[in-house]
Amino acid sequence: MNRYNKKYILFFSIFILFLSCLITVYIIGVNQTDRKNSYFVVDDSGYKTFFDAKPTRILCYNLTYDTILLGIVPADYLVAKHYLDKDPAISYIAEETKNIKTEYRVFKQLGEESIMAMNPQVIFVPDTLDKNVIESYRAMGIKTVVCKGPNSIDDIRYNIRLMSQAMGKEENGDKLIREMDRQLAEVRDKIQLKQAEQPVVMLASRMRQYGGIGCVYDDICKHAGIRNAISMQGIHYGETVTKESIIASNPDVFLVSAGREYEEAKDVQFRKEFLEDPAFQHLKGIKRVIAIPDRYIYSNSQNCVYAIKGLYNSIYGPTFDMKEEKLLKGY
Repeated sequence: MNRYNKKYILFFSIFILFLSCLITVYIIGVNQTDRKNSYFVVDDSGYKTFFDAKPTRILCYNLTYDTILLGIVPADYLVAKHYLDKDPAISYIAEETKNIKTEYRVFKQLGEESIMAMNPQVIFVPDTLDKNVIESYRAMGIKTVVCKGPNSIDDIRYNIRLMSQAMGKEENGDKLIREMDRQLAEVRDKIQLKQAEQPVVMLASRMRQYGGIGCVYDDICKHAGIRNAISMQGIHYGETVTKESIIASNPDVFLVSAGREYEEAKDVQFRKEFLEDPAFQHLKGIKRVIAIPDRYIYSNSQNCVYAIKGLYNSIYGPTFDMKEEKLLKGY
């Protein structure tokens, strides 16, 4: 072997070694970047979900989580919307979701093919959903984060924090909670009623197991300075509000739904039958029936602050300016 070949081999060996070092440095750098960008969240069930990057395609179980999500990120993150999203009687995101074409009514009835066609990176579900169903989504390769089925305003704060962490948007979540708490403080400053001054209010709802102890509505009533007749009767959320309990409460006020565009006939029929029931005609509240939007009754998101203000205005008269009533956002 002549000296030129030896030099060539030496040069080539050094080149290969140098190239190997470059590749190694690159791989280490990429791995370090991936580790830097990766994160995880521990959800309400204790399950740890890992993320290599911030997700951009999200599917939520219902209107509640759609609303919270859109308080954290814009609507183009949603791959589908719940059918109630478009109804302003109960929704604060009708405008935001108007261009989302894919719509569902009952999440649990979505088949595997339908979900895969939506191609979500993350699904947000409540803790009440069957564990086997949750695991089936994870088996499909979809990150599934279990949130609280909120029973209080504190639970709403928890869901905002959890969902914003999962989205890699903690700053947006923190900002949203600060705005929510600012408005709650505004309510506390204006409402200083002794309990004896607070009227007893009975919610007349088609959902006869709604409104009792351990329900966001009950928490909203406390913040709005009214006494919830359902919880005063010792009825918990999920227990039936009976005719006997309504009579026993003898409320000062009956609250009824102002109705929804998509269920107007059912709402009208229910109100008629309830308010014309002979058993209720002697009750004080039958002379003071107040209809309020469903978004003030079934409010499990950051916009519960408007439910409190709206409920207070309905009972005590205009106190809070509702002209700026809109989706609360942290961005």
